Amino acid sequence: MTIDEAAGPRREPPAMAPDDARGMMSQRDIVAFLASHGVQTLEEWRPGEPVLYVIEDPLRTDTAHYRDLPRRLRPSFARLDNPDRIDPSARAVDKDGVWTQIFEIVNESGGRVDYYAIDPDTHAVTFVRSSATKRDKAYPYVAQGNLLFRTKDELLPKS
Repeated sequence: MTIDEAAGPRREPPAMAPDDARGMMSQRDIVAFLASHGVQTLEEWRPGEPVLYVIEDPLRTDTAHYRDLPRRLRPSFARLDNPDRIDPSARAVDKDGVWTQIFEIVNESGGRVDYYAIDPDTHAVTFVRSSATKRDKAYPYVAQGNLLFRTKDELLPKS
């Protein structure tokens, strides 16, 4: 008897609504997608330089910040047009147990932030929304260094 025979008949997974299961890419998939398109990690920021910030998985759950959007339109990453300052603040262990640099991103002037989603099936990048988000030094964006990238605007649809 083979392992397949011992396991019994194969069952097909239940049919899912379009927004279920692969309704969005994981954080790891987004980073791999950007790397496969030649988008470079930020490493060192230059004033006036826009950046891409991969949005962490916990912020895209059904109970978190983007819950008002269908899963396929929950942002994969944000493009910060002109942050006021990006400072390395500390190092921390990420969820995979790897030490990573942590950056504080200050956007006091309320520079434009565009949000994009990546379709997990077609890999098409879709503009989701834009805002002028203010984040001051008392309440900055906090991002792991491995989630910050240089922009590659030819990859991004115009808003």
